[in-house]
Amino acid sequence: MSSLISTTLALLLGASPAADAGRGADGGVVDAGPADAAVPDGGLEDGGARHDGGSLGRLHDLRALADGALATSVEPQQLFDADLSDAAAVALERLRLELLLAQPSTRADAGPGPDAGVDARRWADRLELDRARLAFLSLPDERRAALLADHAARRLAATPSESEEARRAREADAERQQALEAARKARSEAERLASEEMARLIGLEGEAEALKARLADEHDALLARKDTVLGWQRRVRDVRAGTADADSTYDALRRALRAVRDELEKALDEQRAGVSALPELGPDLALQLPESPSVEALRERRTRVQALLATVHELEVKQWEARAASALDEMNTLNRERLGLLELLSPSKRAAITGLTEAGFDQARAEGRHLLLTLSAHRLVLTDWLQGFGKEGRTSRISGWAVTMTLVPWLVLAVAFFWWRRRSPAYLTMGLRRLVQNDRDERLASPSRPTRAFRFLMGVHRPLEWLLFFWALLLFIPEVARGLLEVQLFTVAVGWTLGGSLVVAAINTLANVTGTSQLRLTDETDDLRLRSLRLVGRVVVAFALVLVLSARLVGKGTVYSWVLVVSGFAALPVFLLLVRWWRETVFRRVERQRRKTSLQEWVLANRNGWKSFFAASLALVQLFAVGAFKVVQTWVASFEVARRALAYLFKRDIDRLAEESPVVEGAPLGSEAFAALAPDRPAPSWVACPADEHLAALKALATSGDGGVAALVGGRGQGKTTLLAQLAGQLPGAVVVRCTKSMTLDALREAHAQAPGPLKVVLLDDASSFIKPLMGGLKPFDEVLAFARGTTDDTLWVFALDRAVWPFLRRARDARPLFDELFDLEPWADEHIGKLLAGRSEEAGLTLDFGDLMEPLPASADEIDRLEVLSATRTGYFRMVWDHAGGNPASALESWRCSLSQAVDGVVKVRRLKTPSPARLEGLPDAAVFILRGVLQMPGANLEDLSESTRLSSTHVRAALRYGQEHGYLEETGGAYRVTWHWLRAVVLFLERRHLLVNS
Repeated sequence: MSSLISTTLALLLGASPAADAGRGADGGVVDAGPADAAVPDGGLEDGGARHDGGSLGRLHDLRALADGALATSVEPQQLFDADLSDAAAVALERLRLELLLAQPSTRADAGPGPDAGVDARRWADRLELDRARLAFLSLPDERRAALLADHAARRLAATPSESEEARRAREADAERQQALEAARKARSEAERLASEEMARLIGLEGEAEALKARLADEHDALLARKDTVLGWQRRVRDVRAGTADADSTYDALRRALRAVRDELEKALDEQRAGVSALPELGPDLALQLPESPSVEALRERRTRVQALLATVHELEVKQWEARAASALDEMNTLNRERLGLLELLSPSKRAAITGLTEAGFDQARAEGRHLLLTLSAHRLVLTDWLQGFGKEGRTSRISGWAVTMTLVPWLVLAVAFFWWRRRSPAYLTMGLRRLVQNDRDERLASPSRPTRAFRFLMGVHRPLEWLLFFWALLLFIPEVARGLLEVQLFTVAVGWTLGGSLVVAAINTLANVTGTSQLRLTDETDDLRLRSLRLVGRVVVAFALVLVLSARLVGKGTVYSWVLVVSGFAALPVFLLLVRWWRETVFRRVERQRRKTSLQEWVLANRNGWKSFFAASLALVQLFAVGAFKVVQTWVASFEVARRALAYLFKRDIDRLAEESPVVEGAPLGSEAFAALAPDRPAPSWVACPADEHLAALKALATSGDGGVAALVGGRGQGKTTLLAQLAGQLPGAVVVRCTKSMTLDALREAHAQAPGPLKVVLLDDASSFIKPLMGGLKPFDEVLAFARGTTDDTLWVFALDRAVWPFLRRARDARPLFDELFDLEPWADEHIGKLLAGRSEEAGLTLDFGDLMEPLPASADEIDRLEVLSATRTGYFRMVWDHAGGNPASALESWRCSLSQAVDGVVKVRRLKTPSPARLEGLPDAAVFILRGVLQMPGANLEDLSESTRLSSTHVRAALRYGQEHGYLEETGGAYRVTWHWLRAVVLFLERRHLLVNS
C-alpha cells in the first residue's frame, strides 16, 4: 500500500516515472512503461468523450446524482473512470482523488505555471469536478448503492416498452440467427442448405411484417388527412360568415389544392407502375432436397411466408387504391370549396380568375390538370373493373352471371330494335293511310288530331327509336357499372346527341306539318331547312356537352366561363354560314312579298355586289322574326284566356267604330232566313266539334254488345238532341224517344219492345222531364231508371240530361252509382262556332257583308288587302260571338241571327252584336228569381209545376211569369214555359252569380 501511495504521489506531483524505474518491490518501484506513455487525469478526457456536457455539465450531473435527481437520459457510469460496481476500484479512485486534492496549494489550487501552456480556468473547473466525484465516492456504500439503484429504476420506468413490431423483429432476428447457427453446425450439405433457406424465409417474413405495419400507419395517416379537409371547409364557412378574407383564403386553398394534385399524381403513378416493395419469394429449394424433418419444416415455413406475402401484397394494392381514391376525393372536395369562394371574391380578383388574363390562364391550366388527373384516376378504376369479370373477392368485381344477365337482354333489344327499324316505315305509312281514310269517311275539312299526331310521329320516329333503344339499354346496366364515371359521361354524351337529333327532327316535322304553301316552297327548301337545323343542333349540342362535362368534372370555374364566352362568339360564324346557304332563298321570298317595306326594297336593290351579304343577313333576320312572331301568336291563341282577350279587344274596336261612324240599321232579317238560323231547328249537317269523341265512344259502347245505362249531360242548346240524332243515324235500329213530363212507363216499355235486336239501343232525349227539383220529384225518374236497369242485358239506354238539373240529381243519388258511363258535353271552341255560323248561313243562302265592321283602309290598299282585313274581321266576329255564348252553339246561333239585318240589295249586313241587358234581371225580387230557376231546371213546366217546386202561390207565380213574358226572357207554348233563346245565356250567368246554379 505504501508503494502504491508513493507512486500515485509521484505521478500527481509531476515526478518522472523514469526517475524511479528499476526500483524493486521493496522500494515500491513499478514499471510505468515508456516515458511518453499517456497519464490519465482523473477521467477528464475520457469522460469528456463519453459526455457532451463539458466540465460544467458533468459537475451539474454529479451534484444531481448525489441529490437523487439525475436525468434518466444520463448513465452514472459515464461520470466516473472507475467501475462503480467494483468496490476495490471505487476505493482506489477515492484514495487517488483524496491525495490529489490534499496537496499544497502551490501544486494544485495555484494551477500550472505560466509556461505550461494550460488554461487556468479549465484547470480550476477540473479540480471542482474532481471534488464532486470525491464527494459522491465518499458517501457510505449503502447510500451510494441506493442512489444508483433509484436512478436505475427511474431509467427503467422512463424507457418506452417494446413495440409489437420491434418484438417481432427481435424474435425473427433471433430465429434467423439460430437458423444460421444451425447451418454452420450442419453435418451435411442438405441440412446446411435447408437451414440457410429457412434463415432467408425468416428474413422475408420479417420484411413483410414490417411492410404490413408501415401500410397500417399509412392507412391511419390517410384517415387523419380528412381533418385537413374539414379544416378547409371550416375556413370557407368563415368566409361565408364574413369573419375571414375571401381573396387570401382562395389563394391559400389553391396552394393546398395544388399540393393535393401532386399527391394524387404521385399516387396514380405508383398505382399504374404497380411496383411492390415486397421481396421476391424465390424458387422452392425444398423440391431439390431429400426428405427430412428440416425440409418438412422448410415447406411449412415457405407456405406460411407465401400466404403472408399474398396478404401483404393485397393490402399494398388496396393501399394504392385507397391513397389514390383519398387524394381524388380530397381534390374534388377542395375544388368544390374553391368554386364556392368564386362568388365571394372581390370583383377584380374574380374577373382576373375567370377572364383571359395571366391568372385566368394559370387557373385554366390547373383545371386542365384537374381534368386529366380525374380521367386518369377513373381510367385505372375502369381497367380494374374490366379485369374483374368473373373474379371474386372484390366489391368492384362482377360475376359471369351478372355479365350474362346484362348481355342477353341487350342482344334481345338489339335484335328487336333492328327488326323494327326495317319495318317501321311501312307500318307507320299503313297506319297513316287508315287515319286519313277515316278523316275522309267523316268528311272532315282538316286532318283530325290523331292524324296530325301520327304525321308528327312519322317525322320523328327515327331519332325517337334510337333514344328509346338507348334508354332501354341503360335499364339493364349493372348497378356497379352505373357508378363509373366513364359510363356516366358516355350516357350524358349519347343522351345529349340523341336528344338534339330528336329536337331537330321535331322542329323540322312541325314546319312540314303546320307549314303553309308560302313557307314550304320546294323540296330543296325542305332539305336546306333540315341541314340548317342540323348545323345549329350540332353546334348547340357540342357546346352544351362541353359545358355539362366541364361542370361535372372541374366545376363552373374558368374553363366553364371561357366556354360560355366562346359559345357566344361561335354564333357569328354559324349565322354567316346560314346566310350563305339561305341567301338566294331569302331573296326569292322577299321578292314574292306583295307589299314590300322600305327595308325590303333596299334588300332587293342590293341583291348583288358587296352589300348583298349584309342585305341577305337583314332579310333573313326579318323573315325569322316575322315567322317566330306568327308561331308565338298561334301558340298564345291556343289558350282560351288569350282567345277571350282577343274577343274582348275586337268588341271594343267594334264599339269604337260605331261611335265614330254610326251605321244606319237595315231591315230585320227575313222570316225564312231567320227561321233557318233558329237554334232549335234540326241541324241539316254535322259540324266537327268536341262532341265527336262522345259520339265515337257511344257508338263503340253500342256495338260492343254489353248493354248498360249511360248518361249524356249538357246544357240547353249544347247539342244533346243533335248528337242523339247523329248516333241514331249511324246505328240502324236505334230508337230515339222524345221524353215529356206526361210520358208514362208503359210508353217506354212499348218503345223498348219496338226496338230491333239483338242489341237494342234506346236514346231518351230530354230525360230531365222525369225530374222535378222538389221532395219526391225523383220518383218518375227512379221508375224509368229501374226499368232500364232491368233490361241492360240486351239494351243500351242513353239518358240525355240537362246540366241545370244534373247537380240536383247527383246530390240526391250520390250514395249509389246511377250510370255505367257518363258523357259530359264540353263547350265548343271558337273555330267550331265559326264553322257552325258560316255553315248555317251558307245553307240559308245568305250573302254576308262585314263591311260596316271593317277598319278604314288606306288609299293605297288593293283588293288583296281588303280580303285580308275582311278575313280578320270575320274571324274576330265569330270569336266574339263564341265568347258571348260561352261555347254554347244554340246561344251562338241566336246571337248571330239577331245581329243580321237585310239590306235593300238583298245583301245581309252584319251589325254589332246585340246582347240583352242583365240589368233587367238584377232588379227581380227573390221569389221571381226562384221561379226563373224553376223554369230553367224544368223545361216545359206549367204554372202548377212551378208553384209546387217553389212553394209559392199561383198568383205570385203567374205574376212573375207574366213579367218575364213582357220583358222577353220567358215564353209560353201550350201552357208550358221556358227561357227564350235570346236571354238564355244572360239568365244562366245571372243565376250562377246568385249561386242558384252550379257551373259544372
